[in-house]
Amino acid sequence: MKTYLKRFWKENAVVFFLLTVTNVIQTIVSVRMAASLNTLVNLDFESFFKVLAEVMGLFLVFLLVLNVQINKTSETKQKMATAIRTDITKRMEQASYTSFHQKQVGTYTSWLSNDLNTIESSGFDLFYQILGGIIATVSSVIALFAFHWSIVVMTIVLTALTLSLPKLYENKLKTASLSTTEENERFISKVTDTLNGFDTFFSFNLLQKLTRNTQEASVALADAKNNQTRVTAKVAILGAFGNILGQLSVTGLTGYLVFRSLVPIGAMMATSDLAAVIFNTVGNLSQQLAAMRAVEPIFEKFETLEISTEKSSEKIPTVLSGIELEQVGYAYGDKQVLEKVDASFELGKKYAIV
Repeated sequence: MKTYLKRFWKENAVVFFLLTVTNVIQTIVSVRMAASLNTLVNLDFESFFKVLAEVMGLFLVFLLVLNVQINKTSETKQKMATAIRTDITKRMEQASYTSFHQKQVGTYTSWLSNDLNTIESSGFDLFYQILGGIIATVSSVIALFAFHWSIVVMTIVLTALTLSLPKLYENKLKTASLSTTEENERFISKVTDTLNGFDTFFSFNLLQKLTRNTQEASVALADAKNNQTRVTAKVAILGAFGNILGQLSVTGLTGYLVFRSLVPIGAMMATSDLAAVIFNTVGNLSQQLAAMRAVEPIFEKFETLEISTEKSSEKIPTVLSGIELEQVGYAYGDKQVLEKVDASFELGKKYAIV
């Protein structure tokens, strides 16, 4: 995935800038809302409404930039997805006949559709979420210095703890994610084969196999997805625990500082909001990073399609003058339809087989 992020670095740099603007504005708003509470405590209504007007202006700018950011992010993501599909099909062009046919067409279809959807949602989308979260966290930590250094120290310590907990299941999540994509390939291949055999099933009165085969493949896919969900849930719970612990600890410390008259009462509102941003980001970060890393095996899977470095010596049968059949037969199940048939088909002529 890094390859495509670097290839489209200009587009991603624009997205980074827009994410920075939106997240910094939100941080400034949190700090200014603390000032509004202080003006209320001092019964300074004129200053209170001035702060509200300032915050309204910041929100309007935020919404305008957010609109541009959402559109630019989507455009960049689709450019990278198209580039991945192009690279996969180029590998197909350069693969030997034998290499290409080592996998079924349904598998390649899954690469270009389902796997690309996974890369978009669990790869690029999460990358932008993580990037935005990191920007918001850094700006929030800087903002906390405006209130008291001890709040920053506690935040850093609890952030490290929150990040370390979900790593216990990182490898399991990676394995579960790969298993789901592989099972999805098998599902598509089996369903494709089953539906292609409709005529045969119909002839032998075995149409119930359509439902049976699809159900079996669906159950296997469901098991893989449920296993992935169970692992993801454990990662999420550990992250949520760190999130809750961090927010409550920062709020408690700020309350203590207010009682000691070391910070104004408005700091309660600001530090609470900033802590929520930091620990919501950090609480989800391990889960998001693990899910994003789980996309790596998908890219590695694309590399399994071998590229032929030399001109293939394989001979694909071609019809030059016609087809000669000698002593051939054909059976439809147990029923012998043709036996010891000789036939000649000349190139360029038309024949009807009845």
